[in-house]
Amino acid sequence: MLKDKTSVPIARELKLRGVRFAIYTGLPPKAKGPPEVRDAPWLEKPVSRETLAMTLAALMTPPPDSGQPTSSLSRGPCAPASWKNKGERP
Repeated sequence: MLKDKTSVPIARELKLRGVRFAIYTGLPPKAKGPPEVRDAPWLEKPVSRETLAMTLAALMTPPPDSGQPTSSLSRGPCAPASWKNKGERP
């Protein structure tokens, strides 16, 4: 929880590392929000399980022009060791 702090520095670092992410917040999106979050899916609380699941699935699907079999999310430091270099999930 960030309390009254902004997540923009986190979003900036994720973008630099090529990690796709979503914004899950109780605040509505701003038309002129920070550039670090403009392309990210915006989920305003409360959100259904189905919407959350679809958003996460979309984030794990590589963009058509990426040439990657899976997203960098599935090979991140928190992914199980069996996922790291195989490009697929068990």
